[in-house]
Amino acid sequence: MMDRKPYQNAALDSLTRFARRAAEIGPHRAFAEIAPHEPAYRDQGFGATPYLCLRLPTGGGKTVLAADAIPVLRQCAGQDYPLTLWLVPSKAILDQTAATLRDPQHPYRERLNAQFGIDRVRVLSLEDATGILPQEVRQKALIVVSTTQALRVDKMDTRKV
Repeated sequence: MMDRKPYQNAALDSLTRFARRAAEIGPHRAFAEIAPHEPAYRDQGFGATPYLCLRLPTGGGKTVLAADAIPVLRQCAGQDYPLTLWLVPSKAILDQTAATLRDPQHPYRERLNAQFGIDRVRVLSLEDATGILPQEVRQKALIVVSTTQALRVDKMDTRKV
């Protein structure tokens, strides 16, 4: 397994504190406690689902941190196997990210397998996400990888995810 850098650990620690407190007191109050000097938490229309962003430098290891964040955030969701929408900025990064997350020998996938189980992680494209079975939602960590642009297009069928 790959070691995280100190700033990655700090970001994941903040996220962990937020996830724990959000599960206890809700995301708005938890955000105010964890990040009192940041602008107020804004409700993005996702109901009780928290919406937040971690800022990391370019080349800062966002992918490995995201892989480590999925198990942390399941605390907020209150479920063993979360459904994650993993958005990337370009098709090239989409292909690279999906390939690494699908590769059972890649350290990112190994991290996920260690948390959820080898047969309990499924990586999908946005197009495949409409075929998720109800039992998979309860039995697998589902990771839908897409570009931010894919959700901006006029094709409404991919937004059903």
